This record gives sequence, C-alpha cells and structure tokens, in this order.
Amino acid sequence: STPRRCSSWSPDFSSQEASPPASPGHRHLKFDILKRMRNGHYLGTARRFLDAAKRELTQGKIMQDDTALRQAAEKGWGAALQATKGLLLRHGVKPPRGTQRMQDRLQALEQAVAGVRKTRMYDRFTSALNDLHADAFYEGIYNLARIERHLRDLDTYIADAARL
Repeated sequence: STPRRCSSWSPDFSSQEASPPASPGHRHLKFDILKRMRNGHYLGTARRFLDAAKRELTQGKIMQDDTALRQAAEKGWGAALQATKGLLLRHGVKPPRGTQRMQDRLQALEQAVAGVRKTRMYDRFTSALNDLHADAFYEGIYNLARIERHLRDLDTYIADAARL
C-alpha cells in the first residue's frame, strides 16, 4: 500500500502508514517523535508559550485591553497543553489529538504513576482548560486574579511535567 500523502498533512498516530508529504524539511513522523522526546520539544514550547502569556498579560493590564487578556489566557492554556504532551511522552504515551483524549490519557497516567497523582496534574490541567481556555478565551468570562494565579501555577506545572 502507498503511504498517504496530502497537502495538509497532520500526524495520525492511529495509522502506521502515516508519512509526511515528500517535500524538503519534513521528516518521518517516528523520527520526529523520538527527536521531540530527546530534546524536550514540548516542554520548551510550553515555556515559550508561558513567557508569551505573561508578556501579553502585562500588556493587557497596561492597555486595559480585553483581547490581550484573553490572548494571555489562551497562551497559558497552550503552555499547559504542551507541558502535558511532554509529560505523556516522558512516560511513553503518545499525545493524542483532542482535549478529551488528552484528559483521559493524563487521568490514566495519574492513576498509574504516584508522582503524577501526588502533584494533581489532571486537576491542574482540567482547571487550566476550563478557566483559561473555555471561560476566559472563548467566553470572555474571567477574573484577572484567576488568570494571574493560573500563569503562576503554570511555572510549577511545567517544572513538574519535566521532573516526573
């Protein structure tokens, strides 16, 4: 069977035949995942998202800009998501597509690994999902102090994901 090729390729972990389009700069999916595990790709991305969220928050507060504050919340959510992908990979679990599947895999990991359970990674992830992504970003319903608290907690969340 011929590997799938399309112009808008995205990883599909359910298929062994998934491969990127034949174009310069693209690598085979399996190699890419191994490289990401080795170099901390997701955790580095999480840190960059969190730094961007903090800058956006500061700018939003100075300018009293609702859009910037909502963007800060969304970047914070992105940091939580990327750190969680890194945590899953460290334990040999492929990060899934979709938030519900991510929650399911994180919850299963929490049940299996005492350190993940002790640091309440699932609860913290779900809280960021609800407060930062769903309420603040999408609905525009937020409390500035809650966004600030989440962004502070994300420093620890990312460190925990790297350590566990």
